[in-house]
Amino acid sequence: EFGGDWERVRKEGGVSILCIWDEKEGRPFFYDDHTLSEAADRLAGADLVVGFNSTWFDLPLIENHLLRNIPIREHLDLFSLVKSGLDREGKSFKGHGLGALASQTIGRGKIGESAKAPRLAGDGRWAELVNYCLSDTLLTRDLGRFIAKEGYVVDREGERLLLSVPEWFKTPPNPQTTP
Repeated sequence: EFGGDWERVRKEGGVSILCIWDEKEGRPFFYDDHTLSEAADRLAGADLVVGFNSTWFDLPLIENHLLRNIPIREHLDLFSLVKSGLDREGKSFKGHGLGALASQTIGRGKIGESAKAPRLAGDGRWAELVNYCLSDTLLTRDLGRFIAKEGYVVDREGERLLLSVPEWFKTPPNPQTTP
């Protein structure tokens, strides 16, 4: 319907499926147009919301759809960290999307293209859409965990791109665990 016009999708699009990984619960939660207010409440109640391009796309899309702001306590957009690092190095952000960065950095990429998601919904291919959304959510979670631990991503040229990761997001290199 929007033909890959992501600016228009962000401003006018609906939500077929939204997946949120809840770290405290250790599981994903799924939402649609009918339960989007519940998703907003989950985001507002979270201590930290981590996303990929969520400042520009995901949060504005949800807020535009609900016609209200979502008061997020703490928000970390991994793509913003990457863009800052790329700017510092004089590199373009093109080719540094979630799939490419995750493939280069953690060895696992996206299972589909974002532009196909609306078509899956339009065709009623819900299982494929749920799998796609869950995969993207887990990819973002795992890339975020890597960034928190290592402080870098691997860019499209195969080089380490150091990121300005907030201290409060970093994980200790050897966390103590108890059985």
